[in-house]
Amino acid sequence: MTGIDPLRKLFRQISKQLTKSEVSDLKECITADQISASTLESLDKASAIFIELQNKGLIKHGDLQLLKDLLSEIQRHPLVETVERFERERKTERHQFGGTSRKRRNDDDDDSDDDRCRSTPNKKLHRFYETLLPVWAQKVKDENP
Repeated sequence: MTGIDPLRKLFRQISKQLTKSEVSDLKECITADQISASTLESLDKASAIFIELQNKGLIKHGDLQLLKDLLSEIQRHPLVETVERFERERKTERHQFGGTSRKRRNDDDDDSDDDRCRSTPNKKLHRFYETLLPVWAQKVKDENP
C-alpha cells in the first residue's frame, strides 16, 4: 500500500492556511504560460492550483522555487519557511537512505532479513549467497583437512 505523496500533503497543509482572498491573490501571480486563464478560473483551492502546477512540471520534488516565490508574492513568509523546512527534511531523508526517498523502518518491525533487502534483485542475491556460502565453506573445509 502506498501512502500519499508528501508533496501533496504539503500542498494541502499550505492550502488550509490560506484565506479565499489569499487564493485570489495567488491566482493573480500566476501567468498564462503557467496555467491558462480558463483552467485557473475553475480552481478554487490553493492545493488544486499547486497540483496543476505540479502536473505541468513547474513544481516538483527537488524544485519548489515557484511555490516559495508564489507564497512570497502574497506575503505568506511563514509558509515559505514551511516549504523550506519540508525541503530540508526531504534532503535529510534522501541522504539517510542513499539518495532516494524510502520509508523509514521501525526497530520493532518483525520482517524477516530477506525483506530488509531494498529491492527484488538484492533479495535474490541475498538468498543466492545464503544458499551458496555454506556449501562453498563445507567444500573448502573438506578439501583442506
